[in-house]
Amino acid sequence: MSPTPDRTIAITKALLTGWSVNTRTNPDRSTMLLLSRDGWRITVTFSGLTATDATLQRPNEDSPWELDVNNLSRYLRGHRQRMAAYQLGDRVIVGDRPGFVVDIVPQDELRVLLTVAYDDGSEGQPYTTHVQREGVPA
Repeated sequence: MSPTPDRTIAITKALLTGWSVNTRTNPDRSTMLLLSRDGWRITVTFSGLTATDATLQRPNEDSPWELDVNNLSRYLRGHRQRMAAYQLGDRVIVGDRPGFVVDIVPQDELRVLLTVAYDDGSEGQPYTTHVQREGVPA
């Protein structure tokens, strides 16, 4: 996807990767693209065909936060099962270190990075493939 996503390309990529797509035209004639998948919500505002603003709301998050439109592609194409595997606040174990999920960021089509706040006060960024839910046998 180009650095500033084109509306048609964004819609196509979203549909190809399982996002529900809705559009709305604002009074100023800009277009909003409303995307949802597995509790994730992305809203993108377009002026003509060019994305100008975007927000992201992850599952269990109270309100959306600003998303750099240049990072939109990583969320659209992020590995669906790995993005949905964990939610903010989930208790997890990485190796022998317990903690809880504080951030989820897809890196590409396969890898999803978690930020985990460990019970010892430190923080780490393991991939979802290196994490297990607390209380679930490996």
